[in-house]
Amino acid sequence: MLAGCRVDVAVDVVVTDDGSGTVTVTAVADAALVAAVPELADDLRLDDLRDAGWAVEGPTPTPEGGLQVVLTHQFATPAEANAVLAQVGG
Repeated sequence: MLAGCRVDVAVDVVVTDDGSGTVTVTAVADAALVAAVPELADDLRLDDLRDAGWAVEGPTPTPEGGLQVVLTHQFATPAEANAVLAQVGG
């Protein structure tokens, strides 16, 4: 049923000269997935991410009929960046 569905995830890291910066994770579910699981937006549980220091934007509908969630987390040092990226990679 979900064989043709897709979720694209992009991770972007911006580092300033002082070693601080932001990690941004963008996840976009395509229209096929949203059609197959119409309650997807309501079922997403994002409180744990917020509790871990992530700012959460969305879920927001895309112009193509999909759904997007953007997560951002700031860091002060390269070591903190590594810890934040470890959260992304599991």
